[in-house]
Amino acid sequence: MLAFVFAIALSFATVNLSPERAYETGRVNGPNGWETIDVDCGEGQLDCKVKFSPSGQEYQVYEADETTPRTGSSSEPILIIRE
Repeated sequence: MLAFVFAIALSFATVNLSPERAYETGRVNGPNGWETIDVDCGEGQLDCKVKFSPSGQEYQVYEADETTPRTGSSSEPILIIRE
């Protein structure tokens, strides 16, 4: 009986209650041509855009087909830091 109680207690202890970021693969026609990036656009109807540093140029994020713009939840571009 004690083992049964511990098993139930452990099942609750291993639950991850914090949501993980939903990074998805997108395509950007950036400064080096088409490239794949991992980005968290969120859910929404606004254009999902990224901005590469240090140039600061904004680019639209597309689905894998490179023709369908990806939508997101923020009007601000997502900053991607490059050296």
